[in-house]
Order: sequence, then structure tokens, then C-alpha cells
Amino acid sequence: MRVEVAELEIALERSGPSTEPTGHELFTTQFRVSRPDSEAEDRIAVQGVYLDRVELRSRASDPVAYGRILSDLLFGAGDLRAAFARARASAERLRIRLSFGPNATDLHELRWETIRDPDQPSAALLTDPRILFSRYLSSFDWRPVRLRPREALRALVVIASPVDHERWGLHPVDVVGELSRVHDHFAGLEYVALHRGGAGQSPTLEHIIEALRDGPDILYLVCHGRFDRQGLSSLFLEDEHGNAAVIRGADLVRAFLDLEQRPRLVVLVSCEGAGTDQGLRANEDGVLVALGPQLAEAGVPAVLAMQGKLRMSTVAEFMPAFFRELSRDGLIDRAVAVARAKISTPTEAARPVLFMRLKYGRVWYDAGFGGGGLGNWDAIRLKIEDGECTPILGPGLLETLFEYRSWLARRWAQEYFFPLGSAQREDLTAVAQYLASKQGPDFPHKKLIRDLPLAVLERLGQPASQASSLLAVLMQLQRRRFAGRADPHDILASLPLPVFVLAGPDPLLEEAMRARGKRPQIGLLRWRRGFKDPLGRREHYEPSVEEPLLYHLFGTFDVPRSLVVTQDDYVDFLLAIHKPEVRDEIPKVVLERLVDSSLLFLGFQIDSWEFRAVFRTIMQQEGIESSRGPHVAAQIDPEEGRVLDPAGARAYFERYLQGAHTDVYWGTTDGFLVDLAQKGSG
Repeated sequence: MRVEVAELEIALERSGPSTEPTGHELFTTQFRVSRPDSEAEDRIAVQGVYLDRVELRSRASDPVAYGRILSDLLFGAGDLRAAFARARASAERLRIRLSFGPNATDLHELRWETIRDPDQPSAALLTDPRILFSRYLSSFDWRPVRLRPREALRALVVIASPVDHERWGLHPVDVVGELSRVHDHFAGLEYVALHRGGAGQSPTLEHIIEALRDGPDILYLVCHGRFDRQGLSSLFLEDEHGNAAVIRGADLVRAFLDLEQRPRLVVLVSCEGAGTDQGLRANEDGVLVALGPQLAEAGVPAVLAMQGKLRMSTVAEFMPAFFRELSRDGLIDRAVAVARAKISTPTEAARPVLFMRLKYGRVWYDAGFGGGGLGNWDAIRLKIEDGECTPILGPGLLETLFEYRSWLARRWAQEYFFPLGSAQREDLTAVAQYLASKQGPDFPHKKLIRDLPLAVLERLGQPASQASSLLAVLMQLQRRRFAGRADPHDILASLPLPVFVLAGPDPLLEEAMRARGKRPQIGLLRWRRGFKDPLGRREHYEPSVEEPLLYHLFGTFDVPRSLVVTQDDYVDFLLAIHKPEVRDEIPKVVLERLVDSSLLFLGFQIDSWEFRAVFRTIMQQEGIESSRGPHVAAQIDPEEGRVLDPAGARAYFERYLQGAHTDVYWGTTDGFLVDLAQKGSG
């Protein structure tokens, strides 16, 4: 059941100088309210809001009085309080995101999690599980946040308890007890634990970074932490002998910056992980001295840290409830809200601090079908067994190895000073179009072939000097990526189907078929001049299961001029497909399969250039309107903030497919194929 959520974004900016020594500071409070019962947004700004910093410090030991001061700062003005009340009443839940302007980042040191309910000052606002609260931090990492299905989540657990803890005035960490709790937290979830004395590796910084390169979704770190004399955050990890290794938070953050994929959620169970009770010392850049905000700004989508001196009893109350709730729907801020209410004292209830740049707060999604149509796995299996299915494979198939398009887009955007914004810097078609305008129309195609092996070697952690053929490095990455797991290319190669239409340029499916003893034949649509179709006009060739046709629509890496890369390329492709001389190039068997068989779209984003170009090509085939209405199973790669509602996305997809009987599988390319292999064998 869908739960209605209202959104309240609160921004504080300093609007006047501090009146030291009185401690009065002048702020502007801005509200932006989005209610589910209205398409309009409410925007309210109130200037002249004062914060008495001296009084706030005097109330540090009284969380109720402290929280009332902060609540007055946020909701004290009548307009703001009324806007809050309307937003709260308009939905079952209210998501609040608090942010601070560039001149007010020091406000992160305050204990905002103590704020009181403006309608009931005797009650803490954030112990209401219907109030979803986080502190928002922007990040210079503009890469989209890819979500994973719940069953595919992996966690890295790090528990550090140095043997020389007494030297540093630290209490020993109960490693055995923590491991027991972790086992309960991550029940049913794959995780790796780093701790001294275990079968695995010890919790050194080098081992942590090595484990993070494997791409875990959650990092759960238990250790001591504190601020040093310069006001900088540090963590007590271990060295190879088990003694304390004092690691600056900034050093850990720098290591995170080098990761291709950062954890989606970092949970820091350490003292002063989100700041101190007394405020930050000897540093003007308050938000950057605590590890939690640093990780959030470095691109970690969600960081749950602890503010002040943490009691392990608080951990015992909070963490089991947090992970239990997180496993229900994947909503991080909702899980924090429910777990916070389990903490017994007001002071401790304010310890957990959530820094989050996820718009909708989700860390995982449920994979599967929305229901109806080909959502019945038996129906899909029968279609395949009868040879009445034609896979249409997008570039997402290659991206089961790594996201090469966004890697190339970011690299080229930086190398050639791409002038557009962050969203376009992730779009290979947009960046390639820019390169074509500056360097010549064929430049992006040649550069792609040259740079892609470098991208793969970087992913493998190997120097560029070891470069060999693109196919060789792709297969090396493939072996490492799917070691001990089902390879999606091999699953596709095992299907008893005669025709595969490819909108991706790589040769890995061809190689997988050869490994299975098949003899694939390669076809290439000549959408522009300058290259030949290797299939040619074979009068006696009829595709079969043992000799299938792999027909590339958008070119291959082997023929750079055939690649469809830039925005102009896609326009030219669509114009060319209307020309009889180009349409006549497409083998008759391919045209027939597009009309008379079920189409299985894999590896596309619904709003991508690739999908739209492929779909328009299919819809232009004669007889498509009067066909038997082939079921189309479509797969979408989820992305945080890109699709809000799977059911709504499915309905939109059906409308876009002009009434075709469609069912949307919600999940990744490899996830669908693994499910297909498992359901098919069952």
C-alpha cells in the first residue's frame, strides 16, 4: 500500500553578523512544502529570526529546554508554524530535510535532533515515527545513486578494539557481543566482517579500503572516535599487530573518493561520529570536522552517525530497531524515526544523526514484476522454449560489468572542459556531442575505442601500460565480476532462441555463445555510409539455435564508424531508418521476429535515447498494429530519484508502448536473468 508523504525542506541562512559577546545571531528561515494533495509548492521565508547561542550553551545539559530553543528558531514565526501544521496534516508522513547555507555550516554542530514539537512543546518532535528527519548535505559527486534489490544487498562490518586501548584512555569494545548483534542486524544479508581474531582480515585501514573496493552497499563501522586538539575527527582502528592506528577522518574520506562505487549507507557506531556535545573547537569550518558530514559531502548517499559521547546501551536500543525497520521497506529516514523512539532517555534519543542526500530515502527496492502479463515466469519460459521470444538487448547488458558510459562521460567532461551542468556530465550522448562539435564528428567514436580499455583497466586496478585488446580486458573483468556467480551473458547464450537484436556494441554475448559451442553470425545495420554489414546477403542462411543471428542496431566496437554515440547520431539513425534503402538492409527474419514474437527488452532505461530509438524502429514495422499483440517484458534499472513509483512507471511504460501487452520487471539486467534461470529450471 502506498503511503502519502508530504515534503518539508527547511533552509537556514545567516542574515546578519553575530552580536558577540551576547551570542545573538540573525538568520533567515526558508520553508518549501510539497503536499500530496496539491501540485503546487508553498514557499515561505521569514527574516529576522534570532538564535541566542549563549542561552543555548547554558541549556546543553537539558535536552528539553535546548530543543525548545531550536524549535523556536525553525517554527517560531506564525507563518512557519502554520505551514508546518498544514504539511503535517496533509499526509500520513512528513519528511523534513534540514539544510544550512554556505555561511551557516557551523550550525551542524548543534543538536537538532532534540527539537520539540511546535504544536506540543512538551513532546520531542523526532520521536514521532511519522516524522522522517534528516540533515541534507549537497555533494560534489553528481553520479546517480544506483539502487539494488534487497536480496542482493551486501554489507561490510568493521569492529576495531585495539589491544593497547588503555594507553589511549579507551574502553575495550565487546567484539563478541558486537558480532552477535551484527548477525541479528544482517540476518539473511550477505556480509563480510573485519575484526581481530576472526577468520577474516583485521580492521586495518588498508583492509577496509580493499573490502570497500568490492562494492558493499552498507558499511557498519564500530570503533572509538574523538576530536583531536586541532578539532579534527579521528578514528581508532588497528594496525597489523592489533594496536591502535589513529586515522584522521579526512584520510578515510580521501580513500572513499577513489572508490568507483561508494556504499549507499554508512553507519558509524563511534563516539563523536557526528560531532561533540560542546561544539567544535579551533576550526571555523564546523561541518567538515566530523566524519559523518565529510562522508556525505564526498558522495556517500546516507550516513548515520552519533553525536557526542555514545553509550553502548543506546546502541543496543537503537540499532536492532533500525535494521529491523530498514529491512521492511528500505526507507532509511523512516527506520531512524522508529528506532529513535525506542531510546529511553531524551538526551540519548538525540544522539543518532542522519545525513542524507537521497531525495526519497530508499536504500534498496523489491525486484520482480508488477503483476499480470508476462509476470508469470511459466509463460516466459514457454515462450522461450517454443522459440517465440526475441531478446532486444540494451547497453545495460555490458554495464553489468561496470558503468562504462558514465565513466567515459565524466572523464571526457573533465578532460575537455564540458561547460554544461552536473546531469549532462553523466550523459555520454551529451558529452560526446560536445566533443564532436569541438574535435570533429568522428572523434568521439575513435576516442571511445581508445579510452574504454583504460576504463576497464582502472576498474581492474591495473596500470594503463598493461593494455591489451578491448575484448581481452572485458573478459578479464567479466571473470572477476561473476566469479562464483551466474554470468548474464552465459544465461542469454544458453537460451534456445535463433535471433538476438543488440542495441549494445560489445562482443561478450558472441563469445559466450562460442564458449557453449554455438556458431553465432553477426549482422550490422548500415544506418550510414562508411562500413559494411558482415552478414551480407546470405541466401541460404537461416538463423537457428545452434547458429543464431546477433543483429547489432547501433554498431559494434569493432567498427567505430558504425557506433551510435552522439545526440546527432541518434537523430541521424531515426531519420535513416525511414529510408527504404536502409530498411531493406535489415534481414527479413529480423523484421518478422519483431512483429511475430514476444519481445524481451533487457538493459534499457525507459527514458534513454537507446530505448526510444529502438522502440520507434520497432513501431515503424509493417504489420505491428495488426500483430497478435506480443507480450513485451521490459526491465528497468532502478535509480534513486529517477522513478518514484514502480506501478506508476509500469503504467507509463504501457502507455508509451501504445497499448502493447506489457509487464515491467523491476530490477537490474543481471537480476532478471538470474531470476529467469532459476525460475526456468524450477
